[in-house]
Amino acid sequence: MDGEKDVPSASKNLRLGVLLAAAGILAIIAFSISAGVAAWLSVLAVATAIALGAMVVGLFVGFLFGIPRTAVSANSITTTAVATGLAGQSSAAPTVPDHQVNTNLQEISDWLTKIIVGVSLVEFGNLIGKLDEFGTRFADAFPTLPAAAVFIVAVVVLYFMIGLLFGFLWIRLELQLVIGLSDRFLLGKLRAKLIQENADTKLMELIRDLMDTAKAPPGAGVIAGAILAASDDALRLAFYRVREFRRNCTSAGSLSILNRLIPVLEGLIAADKAQYGGDGRYHRNYAQLAYIYKDRPEHSYDKAIELLCTAIKLRDAFAKDEIAYYRTYEFNRAISRIKFDPDFVQNRKADPALAAMVVADLQFALADATLQKSVNTDSETIAWLVLNDLQVVDGKISKKA
Repeated sequence: MDGEKDVPSASKNLRLGVLLAAAGILAIIAFSISAGVAAWLSVLAVATAIALGAMVVGLFVGFLFGIPRTAVSANSITTTAVATGLAGQSSAAPTVPDHQVNTNLQEISDWLTKIIVGVSLVEFGNLIGKLDEFGTRFADAFPTLPAAAVFIVAVVVLYFMIGLLFGFLWIRLELQLVIGLSDRFLLGKLRAKLIQENADTKLMELIRDLMDTAKAPPGAGVIAGAILAASDDALRLAFYRVREFRRNCTSAGSLSILNRLIPVLEGLIAADKAQYGGDGRYHRNYAQLAYIYKDRPEHSYDKAIELLCTAIKLRDAFAKDEIAYYRTYEFNRAISRIKFDPDFVQNRKADPALAAMVVADLQFALADATLQKSVNTDSETIAWLVLNDLQVVDGKISKKA
């Protein structure tokens, strides 16, 4: 409640200053008119200049006296952010800010204020004489006015005090508010940064635990929550680590642990959907999950086909410039369709409609030189082509003669 009473009181003081300034202007005008018709304009100009000069000096002194101290330091920001923003989260140590609030202006204000007050107290006896000397010197500009010296001293004192009042109250009412808002904004940004860094660290820890087969995998709900809280950079890093881990799983024993990666990719897909709606935009999340379903020991070719269809749709819609680099989607979809076909398992020719889809995927993949080698060396693809009386000649699939 005290703070609410201060503002009206300050407003009254400002109004008082305005009234005093107006009274001083009237006094200057009256004093100038007393100089006579010929000299009143020059007297008015000189007196006004003296008043403005005194007010500027007073504004500067009031500015120095009123500069507020910043209550937020680098250490207090870090402590507050950790205490209020990171409670209950991972114990990973947050990054300590590498900067602190600049208080140079406050220190200069403190020094100059002490100097001004100290010198004024020591030289107070001489200050009256200096004012009298100042008035006498400028009174020469008004030779026809005997009270000029007294009037000049009065103008200097009046407008110096008005400037001091305005400068001090402006700093307290306006600049202090700006500094306070700036400090709170900085505190909020640092707190958000620390919380985000902690969330990203937590996700990376979960990914590391997933790849450590000696540890029990974290629950799918825990992983999904960590993904939703993580930044875009952390999500990209999580994707690349999962992709690298999957690519390194080549032996039968390592393929059995691919299931540990499924919650991460499902979480990435869910986050993508939440951000962009529909099926999202990032085709690679779907493709990596499809590869896991295709390659794991308990094959799920139907899921792999569905995921690869979505990956191809997103690639063609949002990453047309990447189509040439991701022809592997069609190749892996063709393999999944071949292996999921019961006719192939029974060593029978494929249904014509299915055969047309497989041929279209293989033909699309053959446009890539590396995938040509894969098509020509994959035993099951070759077996399917032979079973359906097909062959690859010069990168084209055709019926055997």
